[in-house]
Amino acid sequence: ETKEVAPDWPDDWRDKLAKGDAKTRKRLDRFQSPADVLTSWQALEQKMSSGDVKAQLPDDATDEQIAAYRKDNGIPEKPEGYLENLPDGLVIGDEDKDLVGSYIERVHGKNADPAVVRETLDWYYRVQEDQIAAQAQADTDAKQKFDDELRAEWGEEYRGNLNSISNFLDQAPA
Repeated sequence: ETKEVAPDWPDDWRDKLAKGDAKTRKRLDRFQSPADVLTSWQALEQKMSSGDVKAQLPDDATDEQIAAYRKDNGIPEKPEGYLENLPDGLVIGDEDKDLVGSYIERVHGKNADPAVVRETLDWYYRVQEDQIAAQAQADTDAKQKFDDELRAEWGEEYRGNLNSISNFLDQAPA
C-alpha cells in the first residue's frame, strides 16, 4: 500500500501571495514553490548589498540627488574630472581642448562612467595615431611611385633634372 504524501504548500500558494494582483500572479508562475521565491529574493539581496545593482537616477532628479548619485558612482563633480588619471599618460593637446571639452561636457550631463570616458579618449587618440601613420605610409608609397615613374621617363637625366628643379625652387620667392 502506498502512502500519499501531503504537499508542502497548498496548490493555490501563488494566488495567496499575489493577493489578487494579476501581474504578480503571472510572475509567480516562474517559480516551482515559495522556497524558489525565497532563493530568488536572497540572490537579489546579495547583488544589492555587493553593489552589483545600483539605483538609477530619476528623470526629475534634484541637484542634491545628482550630486549624491555622482559621488556614489565615482562620477566627477565637474566635467574636467574626467581628464584626471588618463590612460598611459595621455595628455590632451591645445588643438583638441575644445573638442574634448565639448565631449566631456556632454557625457558628464549623462553621468557617464569615468572608465568608459577614459577608454573612449584612449580609443580616439589611438585611431588618430593609426590614421597619421597610414597617411605617412601612403605619402611614402606615393613618393616612391612618383620617383619610379620619373626615373623610367627621364632615365639617366633623372638626377640632373631633379637638381635643376630643386635649384629653381630654391630661388623662387617664399
